[in-house]
Amino acid sequence: MNAYTIRLDGSESTGPAGIYLVWTYGWSDLEVEEHDSLEDALSWFAVMSDSVHTSPKCIEGPAGIVPEREVEAWVAATGKRSRARQSAYRDTLAGQVRHVVELRFPGSDAAADFDECDDLGDALSIVGRINRRCRVRVVSKVFDLHRGWVPERVVIDWDQAAREAA
Repeated sequence: MNAYTIRLDGSESTGPAGIYLVWTYGWSDLEVEEHDSLEDALSWFAVMSDSVHTSPKCIEGPAGIVPEREVEAWVAATGKRSRARQSAYRDTLAGQVRHVVELRFPGSDAAADFDECDDLGDALSIVGRINRRCRVRVVSKVFDLHRGWVPERVVIDWDQAAREAA
């Protein structure tokens, strides 16, 4: 009889009380991480399954090794639910507009996103607060289901800010 109850429907998986150890290989070293419950150990195992730096090996609980097939099924079911939630969230973003405040690195054309806002007034307020007029740009982007955040228009451009400062 299996002492572990692995639930694939999103409800909590359970097992005997005690310490659960998640064994992984990280780079070239064997590593172990302690967890207080089977659910926490499963969650950590799933995180490690997505990592490019580690390879999860097994979960060892108070009643021995948690069956590998059940752990893999839990990780797969959790991933499927997560992808479904992400897809539903993406659907709600379609057509939304965000205003991205970009800031140039001093003396360079390299730039990074400083902040993003749903309201243009908030973005313009940030421009005034950071006070880097010739190095700031505000771009309005709209979310497209197939392409992600797509620039729609430049509200404040680098050149425009430089001309206004002159």
